[in-house]
Amino acid sequence: MKKTMKVILAILPVLAAALGLSPDLLKNRPAVSPDYQETVKAGTKAGQRSLENRPF
Repeated sequence: MKKTMKVILAILPVLAAALGLSPDLLKNRPAVSPDYQETVKAGTKAGQRSLENRPF
């Protein structure tokens, strides 16, 4: 039982650090590629209009 608690207490800081750093690592990653609007083809005219680069 003591050994199990030592292992758990050793893993907790590593897990907490990983969870704490993950938002910082993910916020620098774009959701889609920069050329998404040019490369994606919509099936309808309305869909293609929705992909155009225009102010909303």
